Amino acid sequence: MKPNILLNNILYYNIEEAAQLLNISVRTIRREIHSRKIKALDHPKGYMFRPDWLNEWLNSKTIEKKKSYR
Repeated sequence: MKPNILLNNILYYNIEEAAQLLNISVRTIRREIHSRKIKALDHPKGYMFRPDWLNEWLNSKTIEKKKSYR
């Protein structure tokens, strides 16, 4: 899915598209915005997300497997 909102020559996702892309609910995204865990642009048309901001958030949620010493 490609971002379809163009502001100042930068492409953004709206909140519904971001939720669909991340496979989470809009409510979860709003909670993450208010706890400042995900970056968002508060635009009069609604929250907007750059693809790199969504990638940062997703990487922060990724858990790496620990090495087994057995």
